[in-house]
Amino acid sequence: MREHKFRLRNGNIIVGYCSWLIEEGKFGKWVYSPDNKLWNIGYPEIPHKEKDEWTGLLDKNGVEVYEGDMIISTINLPREVYWHEEVAEWRVHESLLKGDDYCLGVLIDTGIFEIAKHS
Repeated sequence: MREHKFRLRNGNIIVGYCSWLIEEGKFGKWVYSPDNKLWNIGYPEIPHKEKDEWTGLLDKNGVEVYEGDMIISTINLPREVYWHEEVAEWRVHESLLKGDDYCLGVLIDTGIFEIAKHS
């Protein structure tokens, strides 16, 4: 089972992160982090307007890839990360023209992609 983690934003400003924590024998709850490093059950909810889901994948530099991120290859073609509902997987548009698209996991596994910019 993968971790359900989200990047919290107000516009283009990242204000924190949240994750769904399930303790053994208890109901789940949201936990928050201001920096994606320090996670504390007692940390207060972080006000935000948008939330981007973590894909569960890392780019070639070990940076987490989130929904809406633009990834770029060694040939400098930016691609937007999105969730494809029909096939239930993270995908990237082949181009900004939103034509053909490819499975994000396959592209990331090539080791040539990195985050160009966060959404």
